[in-house]
Amino acid sequence: MFDQMQTNFVNKVYFVCESKTHQVDVKMFDFSIFFEEKINSNIQNFEFLIEFSIPIKKIRLPDYTWGDLSKNRIIPNFCNQILQLNNNCYVQSSQYQGIWEINSKNKNQLIWKFNPLNCSNLTRYQGKFNAKAQQNANQSYNNQLKLQLLFSFENAIEISRSPVPFAAIVCFTDHCDFDTLSLLQQQRNFFKKNNIKITKGFFLNHFSKRTDNASYERDFEELKKWQTDGHELAYHSLSQSIKSDAESRKDFFEFEPVFNATTWIDHGFQPYNLSLYQNNSISDADFARTLATKNIQILWNYIDSGTATCGVLNQLNPDNFTLQSFWLGTKKQSFQTRIALMVKIILVHFYNDEKLIQSYTKVASSFKKALQKKTIFEFYMFVKASCVVIFPLLKVILFWNSYKNKVFANAKYSPLFFHHTIDDTKFTIFQ
Repeated sequence: MFDQMQTNFVNKVYFVCESKTHQVDVKMFDFSIFFEEKINSNIQNFEFLIEFSIPIKKIRLPDYTWGDLSKNRIIPNFCNQILQLNNNCYVQSSQYQGIWEINSKNKNQLIWKFNPLNCSNLTRYQGKFNAKAQQNANQSYNNQLKLQLLFSFENAIEISRSPVPFAAIVCFTDHCDFDTLSLLQQQRNFFKKNNIKITKGFFLNHFSKRTDNASYERDFEELKKWQTDGHELAYHSLSQSIKSDAESRKDFFEFEPVFNATTWIDHGFQPYNLSLYQNNSISDADFARTLATKNIQILWNYIDSGTATCGVLNQLNPDNFTLQSFWLGTKKQSFQTRIALMVKIILVHFYNDEKLIQSYTKVASSFKKALQKKTIFEFYMFVKASCVVIFPLLKVILFWNSYKNKVFANAKYSPLFFHHTIDDTKFTIFQ
């Protein structure tokens, strides 16, 4: 609550929404009173600018260490939000919601953001050829946020989500694309011996181009042992291969839930996937209702934040997703390979522009044809395609020092977890 100490340490609070800025009375008990007056249920993003009378000294990072303000700092969704002022007073949020951002050039200001651009993008496949696009998650807040800052000179209250408190977590996940009964048994025995628990994807129906492909339909007894051993079982869509549109719709709308599974993982280009249902005439209402009646609450989505290289282990660390980080991570490759990889990473991940990505694909394709056929026409097509990407590449190369440490757009806010509302039903997204 905003007690006297808070009033002394907080100079001003501004609420920014829809390009309008409103000043908040710092003597109010909490932000939620102002929030309820100014926000409607359709607002998708907003932020608070909080100006302290005392500079911020350090901030608690997602890996449970303290970080100074020698550089900009971002604390993503669902992480501990704690900072310390120069007078050693701890400041933390009453709820770990939204994103904290501090600019190293303004150490008196905390920006508390909710659903900023690129913090919760979803992959969508659109059109006849399933062209990849991105769509912001729907995060209507409906006046339900109760936001407060808590102050203390003694300490801060910190929450750990790991079985070994305040230790790193290795996340083991699995897809079942190539599972067989024999492989399932070997994997389960290995995990049991080493006390490892994973999220285990499974196909509900046996419909596959591989006759020995595992599925619930044929291998229920083995999958049941996975559940008994403590693993989470998750639908990996519903079959390994794609059925006709009519059969696919029937499978999706009529399947019976099993294992009390609450997690859905997309597989391939199944028409009822989270990333594809809108492209296949399935309404938001039908999609959400079907998942809700099957008790599915968690949806996996795929956003390519950047290609992993040597030393890139932590998706919560945006600094791993920069051109400089990628270049250093490829140092064991040949120079020619490093250059080819860097061209791809610049055009695909640094710019994060679908038209530029398509142009890069054309360049790569025409280059291969030019090498194979060695004709003037194919060489001309390669040069023509290259003209589109030359300027963006030269811009980065000539001003390398300005761009090398800029975090890729899809990695800036570490979008691993967030909420997404489909037709008034709220789901948790894991990427």
